[in-house]
Amino acid sequence: MGSPALRSETKTGYEFGLLVSPLTDTTIELNGFYDRYHDLIQWSPSANGIWTPQNITGAIIEGMELSVHSTPVRLLTLSGNMSMLGTRNLSDVPTGSYGKELTYRPDMLVNTSVKIGEGPRYVSLGISYTGVRQITPTNSQSLPGFYTLNAVLSYGVRWVRPFVTFTQYFSNTFDTLTSYQYISGYPMPGQYVWGGIQLKIQD
Repeated sequence: MGSPALRSETKTGYEFGLLVSPLTDTTIELNGFYDRYHDLIQWSPSANGIWTPQNITGAIIEGMELSVHSTPVRLLTLSGNMSMLGTRNLSDVPTGSYGKELTYRPDMLVNTSVKIGEGPRYVSLGISYTGVRQITPTNSQSLPGFYTLNAVLSYGVRWVRPFVTFTQYFSNTFDTLTSYQYISGYPMPGQYVWGGIQLKIQD
């Protein structure tokens, strides 16, 4: 059952974007945004550890996103994107939270990848960074930023008519981080591996 005290959130937002191709096989995209919320809905843990949605009377979320995609030579693809986020609580509930950053909103996200191959046959290696996240409304505690290294190996073969693709994923490849957390109190696993098989009957 939903909370009858929870109000619908509304926002007034502004966005701009720029897309350029300085080289034939390279694109650069820049986006910016500014959103002002009224009754922003945010999930927060209660004293007993149960997460519930709550309204924040007013809040501002603004930021910029930059992405680059390039194929300098055949079979080689380079990609990267970076997001910088600024948040501000315009409510003073609880006391001391006015003007502070919103909880669990990373100040920066970065993803980079190198891909060799094309179609269903490729190898990809990527590095991701998740920035600092505040975990209390008054910003008295925070979680540090962390990096992960991820890899993907994909190989497709045709057997008579069906096309079969085998994909293997490696997350946190070198197991350099075994205690990083997206949410406080919920450690993420170290290195883990999973895979999949896709069968395509028709082209």
